[in-house]
Amino acid sequence: MSEHDRGGRLTSLPGGRRHTRQRPRREVPAGKLEVVVTYLEMTERPTRPPAPHPPAKIALMRLERPTVSFYRYLYNTVGEPWLWYERRRISDEALRRVIHDSKVEIYVLYLQGSPAGFVELDRRRRG
Repeated sequence: MSEHDRGGRLTSLPGGRRHTRQRPRREVPAGKLEVVVTYLEMTERPTRPPAPHPPAKIALMRLERPTVSFYRYLYNTVGEPWLWYERRRISDEALRRVIHDSKVEIYVLYLQGSPAGFVELDRRRRG
C-alpha cells in the first residue's frame, strides 16, 4: 500500500510505520541553493528505556515569548552552516507574531549555561 506526499513516496511498513523514499534529485542551477525540508512524526510512545544523563551540565528549556533579537541570535548561529535564510528575510514584527503564537513552541538546549542549539515546533497548520 502506498501514498503520495509532497516530499516523495510514502510506503507502509509492518506495524503501521512508513518510510519515505526520496525523489530523484534535480540539478540545482548555478548560484542557487537546494532547500530540503524534513518533517518528523512520532506515532507511538518509545519502547526503549531513556538514555542515561550525560556528565555535562545541560538543560532544555522552553522559551516563552522570546525577544526577536534572542531568537534571531539562535536562528543565525545555528542555521549559518546550513545557510538558513527564511527568517532573516521577514520583518521583526512578522517574526514576533510567529514566535509569540501559542501554537509555536521553541526550546533551547543549554550546555554549561550557554545556548547550544534550539528546536521550534510549529503547530499552526494541521497535519
